[in-house]
Amino acid sequence: MGWNWQQADWPNFAYDNKVLEPLESEFLLGAGELLGVFRHVGLHERDQIRVDLISEEALRTSAIEGGVPQPIHTRLKPASNRTKMGGD
Repeated sequence: MGWNWQQADWPNFAYDNKVLEPLESEFLLGAGELLGVFRHVGLHERDQIRVDLISEEALRTSAIEGGVPQPIHTRLKPASNRTKMGGD
């Protein structure tokens, strides 16, 4: 699969709800589980979960774009991450 703009039907996409419904359900279940976890852990654990999720997404995005980063390059400590994002 190429980039969106490389698709034959760009920009008029067609999709099948029956194909997407199970994926949407899986996403919503995962989102609900994450919210449940956040309600039962402390601030430090929340920060670490955020860092882990952002790191995982960075690795996946890089793989989609053809890169192969080393996990050590995408991991930040929570305090460092907050500072770089304009937080504390």
